[in-house]
Amino acid sequence: NVVFHTFKKLGYKINFISNVVNNLTVAPFLQKEEVCLLNRHVESIFIPFYFSSIFAIFFKRNKYVSHVHFLTKAFKIFEKICTVKQPEKTYSFVHFLAPHFPYFCDENGDKNKSEDFENFEKYEGYQRFVNKKILDFVDLIFSTQSKNTLIIIHGDHGLHFSENAFDTLLSVYFPDRTTKIDFESFSLVNLFRFLFNKYLKTNYELLDERFFITDSNNAPLKEVEQ
Repeated sequence: NVVFHTFKKLGYKINFISNVVNNLTVAPFLQKEEVCLLNRHVESIFIPFYFSSIFAIFFKRNKYVSHVHFLTKAFKIFEKICTVKQPEKTYSFVHFLAPHFPYFCDENGDKNKSEDFENFEKYEGYQRFVNKKILDFVDLIFSTQSKNTLIIIHGDHGLHFSENAFDTLLSVYFPDRTTKIDFESFSLVNLFRFLFNKYLKTNYELLDERFFITDSNNAPLKEVEQ
């Protein structure tokens, strides 16, 4: 929310897309001025129920239908944003819940069988599909938007339940072609602080590069030393 607040304060137009929860059902209660204000207690109750098999049985629908629908919709909306010329001061934020499961299609976009949606063997093909979609968006931005557009592609975590859990994707295109980031010692906690200070003349303090893990939203944080 601090990121959105800073852009709003500096007079930026904000395009906000999140396909995590049902926009039509939940957005009126959770969003204000395009900023997600999802209360932690609401999240802990609503989201597990909404995407659970209990919900699916009650409403007679596959529990992953919503995931697939939201992702497909988010792709279409973001493609339109990339295609239409945006004002010079625009921040477009989009959260694709992918290549997170369900792995609903293969590398070519052909739908997998529903029983394979959680089959990790389908992950690689699904990831290749998502990679191609993202690169298509980048090509659209280069061909349509301002030449000084900065592009950030990053994940929110690495592969769950593995030694790579903290290997989070971070890829940045700097239009000046001279800015460098030491990715070996740079984490996402300072990404926007660094960018705001460099490009928007703010003076945010850079935080210590520390990492924490927890078993659940209510469990204590444990610092990870390495």
